[in-house]
This record gives sequence, C-alpha cells and structure tokens, in this order.
Amino acid sequence: MKKEISNYGKISFTNSYAWFQADWAICGMEKIADVIRHKMKVKDQNKIMDFECKKFEIHPYWSGGCSCGYIKKIDEWENHNPHRKDCIIFLYDVEDFEAIKKYGFGKTRDDILSKFAKPVLCSCGTDDRFEIWAKKNKLLNHSKKCKLCRSNFIHKETGIEIKWHKTIGNLMVSNVERPREWIKIIDDCIKGIK
Repeated sequence: MKKEISNYGKISFTNSYAWFQADWAICGMEKIADVIRHKMKVKDQNKIMDFECKKFEIHPYWSGGCSCGYIKKIDEWENHNPHRKDCIIFLYDVEDFEAIKKYGFGKTRDDILSKFAKPVLCSCGTDDRFEIWAKKNKLLNHSKKCKLCRSNFIHKETGIEIKWHKTIGNLMVSNVERPREWIKIIDDCIKGIK
C-alpha cells in the first residue's frame, strides 16, 4: 500500500506528483554523503554540501527563502495590484483584524480564524488578472534550481528525487517508492564521485 506524505513545509512548493515516505533511502544517502565528505576532507560528519556530477546532485537542506525571484515578483505584482475595498478577500482581512482585536494575540491565528471559517474567493477580479499575468510572464512556479523547493538528492538517469528536513532521515520523502535497483543506484552514484 502506498503511503503518501501530505504537503508540509517546503514540500508544498514542489511538483504535483505524490511524495512517498523514503526511510528506505537513509543508508544510501548517508553513504553518499560520507564519500563526498571524505573526498572533500570535511571533518563535520553531519555536514552535507552541494555536490553535482554526471550521475546525481545532492544539496543540503535549505532554510532560507526563495532564491529564484519567484516570490519577490509575485509580491511586487500584489503590491501594485491590491484587491478593491469591496472585495470579499479585503473584507475578510478586515474581519480577521477585528477578530484579533476582540480575542487578543494570546490565541493562535488558527483559533481566531476558526470562528470565521468560510471559503474566501476574490470577488473583484484581482486573482483572475494575476493568473493571466503569471501565465503571460511564465511565472507559474519556482525555477527547478530554486533552493526553496529543489530536491536534496536527484538521480539524473532515473529521475528519483529525495527530500529531507534538516538532516538525512528526518521526514524523508521521495517521488517514487523504493526502486528494486536502489543498491545499484547507490553504487553507481559512489563511482560517480570518485
């Protein structure tokens, strides 16, 4: 049975296909990281560095923001194209502010908004204009190389992608279930390092 991981954290910014729990990849990823650290004479056994060869690429966990400019461009567009004051979204934000004033900052945003939970759709056309602008400017997603959403490991030949949170093994997911040839893939990657 497939165990699909829900969109959480940076995973929500990724491709549209399913992500599966990838505990099966932990030993292989650690072995590859060890060989890279040895080759580059890195003493810190927990450090993962950017490394790319013909076979694969591996990257450390990225805790920073968007590195491709996608979010900055969207923010700029939104700053120049606000919702009208009679738009449902604008009114919802005002209601949200009123709720915070009434219930105070001691409660979480989710607690406050649960009292006002309702679907919110733009009624002034700003979201529709944004969609047209984004398509015209080919701003439908982050670039593949954006540090915010790129995978931590990409095997170029098979297309296997693996992500983790902060360290190898932590919340590890893959775009595939365990491939039968996984050991061979790891051996192939290690040969590519040397």
